[in-house]
Amino acid sequence: MTPIAAADASPRIALARQSGDPFWKQREFVLALGLAVLLLVMAAVTRGRFVEPSNLQDILENASIPAVAAAGMTALIVAAGIDISIGAILAVCAVVVALLAKAGWPLPALLLAGMATGAALGAVNGGLTAGLKIPAIVATLATLGAIRGLLVLVTRGGTIVDLPAGLNELGTARVLGLPSLAWAAAAVSVLVGLYLARTRAGRQHYAVGSNPRSAALSGVAVNQVMFRSFVLLGALVGVAGFLYTLRFKTIAPTPPRGFELEVITAVVVGGTDIFGGRGTVLGTVLAALLLSTIGIALTFVGSFLTGLRSEIQPAIQGLLILAAVLYSSLARKGE
Repeated sequence: MTPIAAADASPRIALARQSGDPFWKQREFVLALGLAVLLLVMAAVTRGRFVEPSNLQDILENASIPAVAAAGMTALIVAAGIDISIGAILAVCAVVVALLAKAGWPLPALLLAGMATGAALGAVNGGLTAGLKIPAIVATLATLGAIRGLLVLVTRGGTIVDLPAGLNELGTARVLGLPSLAWAAAAVSVLVGLYLARTRAGRQHYAVGSNPRSAALSGVAVNQVMFRSFVLLGALVGVAGFLYTLRFKTIAPTPPRGFELEVITAVVVGGTDIFGGRGTVLGTVLAALLLSTIGIALTFVGSFLTGLRSEIQPAIQGLLILAAVLYSSLARKGE
């Protein structure tokens, strides 16, 4: 077997082993079951109001933007990287798209501008990590602060208002009964899932995340894969920023609160190993839907919890991350 063929075979073996695990080790099955149980419980508690079409549409809409970014984060964490600056990158991309929209740019150009902005910022993180060998969490923590500060400085802290009415109409539209943002998230998730599972470049993410030294000896350009992972994530955060601009009528030059935690939680809870080498976009999407359902469920529990939602939801996300890591640790025993 040639070195390149060996690099391609290793991820396939890992994915086959994961698909052949008993049902309780298959994260996608567990997440789908948990989501179904939560919906049934909330339907019973709220006498059916929770599963009304309008509420289910809200769940899909709330999950869409984090799911797009989480698909890119899956590719990065599978390669044993991480980026905690994505909230700031999202804010920059949304501001750029909003300003260009006010200048009269057409919709396709706005999408490309958002993707290009995100990819450029992702390339900065990739250069610091893959090129200068700065640990990813340190590099992205530094760029997080720098991007936030520069964004506020450039925009002078002003909120962008009076966006073209057509943008919000498109962002809140329903297509075949589902939110337009959900269709966009589904398309992105399918494409990234196929990229990771069906292409040589995608399988290299698993090889690098599983064992970078062995991947390098097999002919995989480890630094290029890591750099590519950051650029891909940045471009998808740019898509998320474009969708964010479509959904909201005003764009503030500050990152959405807790966006980084929500995205990383979706990836880790979705079954992606935080140390790399294992994970699927399907698991990530199911986890994003679960988190969105939990968030909306809190508003149905009662006025007391509704008032504390902003404090309770991050706590739940933290507990879910801990549970996911413990679950992965137990599932690996005996392999």
